[in-house]
Amino acid sequence: MAKQLYLGGKALILPNARGGQDIKRAYVGGKRLTGQAFPLPASSTNATEETVDGFTVVKWTGAHPNNTGTFTPQSTLEYELFMVGAGGDGDDEAGGGGGGGEVVFGKILLQAGTTYNIEVGSNNQNVPSVFHNVTAYNGGDGGRGGSNSQDGEDGTSGGAGTGGSGGGGGDASGATKRFGGDSSSTNGVLNGFSRFGNNAGDSNADDGAGGGGGANSAGDNGDQDGSFNPLGGDGGDGYPNDWLGSTTYYGGGGGGSAGIGGSAGSGGLGGANGAVGSANAQSAAANSGGGGGGSDTGTFGQGADGIVMIRYRKGA
Repeated sequence: MAKQLYLGGKALILPNARGGQDIKRAYVGGKRLTGQAFPLPASSTNATEETVDGFTVVKWTGAHPNNTGTFTPQSTLEYELFMVGAGGDGDDEAGGGGGGGEVVFGKILLQAGTTYNIEVGSNNQNVPSVFHNVTAYNGGDGGRGGSNSQDGEDGTSGGAGTGGSGGGGGDASGATKRFGGDSSSTNGVLNGFSRFGNNAGDSNADDGAGGGGGANSAGDNGDQDGSFNPLGGDGGDGYPNDWLGSTTYYGGGGGGSAGIGGSAGSGGLGGANGAVGSANAQSAAANSGGGGGGSDTGTFGQGADGIVMIRYRKGA
């Protein structure tokens, strides 16, 4: 005897008196489904769910130690995945801006009834963003400036072609040059997923600190103005996404700071601004994966945690 199949309380397949099946019509967005696959509602833990433009968007944004969750689809289909690693922190004493987290997106085939594990990237805990076996890596911290200046950190990486953006080199006073951190991200498609991350800006002697790299562009080098005052480099831009109804930039780089008489760099789109003097630098917006701004004698900005999102259309 054939079993009934229901979707949203509506019977789509019914047993008939002849021992066969009568298939009723199903619609999505006013269009009839004719033998094609369509997703049944999925379940998740530690996530929030929104419906935007006919898509169901499931997102994980929890902060450590509540930064893990699960996703269990009820249909075997390709789902859309978008994820960002955590951004790096800026640093002080005319420090560099933090690098943005790596942006990773593409389609992923998920099996009905299988539970997939998720982790949201945290820079402070040194954990990347993970969905099943796909990882978006964190950005590097900016380098410290001043007499003990440092190079910016490279973005974390799981191997060639993967990696968050680099942190900006610290103001190079007391040194010939401080280098911005590098990114190993492919800035293209690798193993079926698009990956984006970029290098950070450098600082030459007497220049401002470098800006952190962003997912969509590199951070700027520190510089000087026409009166030889140091200028912090701007952070690189993050990568745009409109799944939640408006365009948000993810993985932007933080702006670099500068020494006495200088001006701070601005954060790239999705990154945080640097600061000079005793002012505190900005921290990146929550779950943007953006890099924090560099500071001078104030407090440096913190990089933001990452985010993981799945998108699909429910059946009618």
